[in-house]
Amino acid sequence: MSQKDNFWDGDLSDISDTELDLPDPNSFLELTSITSVGKDGRTARTYKYLAGIASGAQAVKVEWLFDSAKRGTLVPVDGYLITGDTAMRGCSLVSKMERGKLLAGYNVCVWKGKWDAGSAHTHEELLSLICTLGAKLIDKVSKVDITASDDAVVDIGSSAAKFAATVPVTYRDMFTKPTHSTRAIILVDPDTIKGTKGHSVLDDITRQTAGAYPCRTKSWLFDCISANKVI
Repeated sequence: MSQKDNFWDGDLSDISDTELDLPDPNSFLELTSITSVGKDGRTARTYKYLAGIASGAQAVKVEWLFDSAKRGTLVPVDGYLITGDTAMRGCSLVSKMERGKLLAGYNVCVWKGKWDAGSAHTHEELLSLICTLGAKLIDKVSKVDITASDDAVVDIGSSAAKFAATVPVTYRDMFTKPTHSTRAIILVDPDTIKGTKGHSVLDDITRQTAGAYPCRTKSWLFDCISANKVI
């Protein structure tokens, strides 16, 4: 574990050598990232943290590990649970996320099949994350007729709203459309639609979909996990 991932980077040899009285793993609460937090009980929003939460596990503070070692048994996680992450301070982990439920019934189309996921995580990991949330990956979308009532004004989330403001006005409507399980969501690589070259990509999306589908970036996906709701 590295400090870059905001994980504990200390010497764990004293803990790993400790003989613990382990309970039946099938009856014990599944845990994800054991991580350090700030004074407000929040942690950095790393990919590993998000993947763990999306899988239905819960995140605990590193102190849980040390206290368990001292007592020789896995102590209850109450009091050690992480409040949330620093990217979405307005949202808290008030309940355990149910694996495969958050985006159940949704179709997600990764535009052109692949985007630059960056050094923090791979493209394959992002696809896995989408599926873990219960969404179905689709290769293409078709032109559809959308009624005005489908596009009521909604809060599209902090990251999505911030990014939408950077999209040229001509195409911005696609990035502010609300998401519905009855309408596929198009995920785009934000780097491909920046600058003058981005117009050709946005034109391509508009031409093939009539601009009828909501477009989002991976930050929207992460925001949904942080908030434990589709935004």
